[in-house]
Amino acid sequence: MRRTLGCGIALFVFLALPFSAKGAVYETGAGSQTCAQFAKSYSADPAMEAVYFYWAQGWLGGVNSAETMVRGRKRVLTDLSSMPMDEQMLIVRQYCNDHPLADYAQAVAFLRSRLTAVTEPPLPSETR
Repeated sequence: MRRTLGCGIALFVFLALPFSAKGAVYETGAGSQTCAQFAKSYSADPAMEAVYFYWAQGWLGGVNSAETMVRGRKRVLTDLSSMPMDEQMLIVRQYCNDHPLADYAQAVAFLRSRLTAVTEPPLPSETR
């Protein structure tokens, strides 16, 4: 248990480092890792999937938050409860198995496309 926790903390710190080829950083954390890197971490310790999926949940929630800030048009939000979490994790694992060179973030974007979208109209104060 301590070893898993220690490895998890070490990997989390590693994943938090920004990755960039040209100096600009557009993505950090687990999402910047490849699916092959995720698969390697997962096969070494399946509990590591939680570290990656915490990032995924934050990304999905962030996309929803950004969408709520859009003014003057319908908002398309993702219902994060429209599929059980274990199924969501399975979809990401399967995507990564099929696309090892893809970033983990691409697997999460694919998951988002499989979740239920909810469209909300513009707020009444925004239509003037």
